[in-house]
Amino acid sequence: MASAEKAAPAADASAEGTPKKGSKLKLILVILVALLFMVGGGGAVGVFLLGMKLPFMKQPAAEEQADEAQKIDPKEAERREQEKRDAEKAKQKAAATRSLFVPVPPIVVNLADRDVRRYARIVLMVEVVLPESEAAVRENMPKVIDAFQIYVRSLTAESFGSVASILQVRRELLVRLNRIDPRVDARAVLFQDLVIQ
Repeated sequence: MASAEKAAPAADASAEGTPKKGSKLKLILVILVALLFMVGGGGAVGVFLLGMKLPFMKQPAAEEQADEAQKIDPKEAERREQEKRDAEKAKQKAAATRSLFVPVPPIVVNLADRDVRRYARIVLMVEVVLPESEAAVRENMPKVIDAFQIYVRSLTAESFGSVASILQVRRELLVRLNRIDPRVDARAVLFQDLVIQ
């Protein structure tokens, strides 16, 4: 019986030893898997929250972007180009710190008064912001003078009788000036001298 008792505890000890080694191995595997999930998950969160770029997260190639650009409707592409041009022009206007002034030669015309012969002598200055507009006004000066003379000849002495009427004449001259050439982008037409006789 003693040998049976000695054999039984030895069998129990060997039986207990095997499961303890297996349970330790399982515990280590579970801990390793948990660590891998935490490190991997933390890394993924870090990549997305911090915006880090990994080699497998490549930007679309230039060819793919070109293909997308070709898929855009031609009208949409033209609209976008026009918006870019308008934005560039607005930037140029905002960047200009001072106005440019272009003198207009003196204009002497008969006024449209029926009962009396009256003359008007007008000296004007055109205010522009962009150098391109200044060049366009200078290039088209004969057209500018012609447009101004035709308009002023249609006026009467009463058209220059009050401040409000003179401001209206300035606005009309500005509209006519900006219609001469698309490059002309005048800000104002300024009276330097105005004589009605």
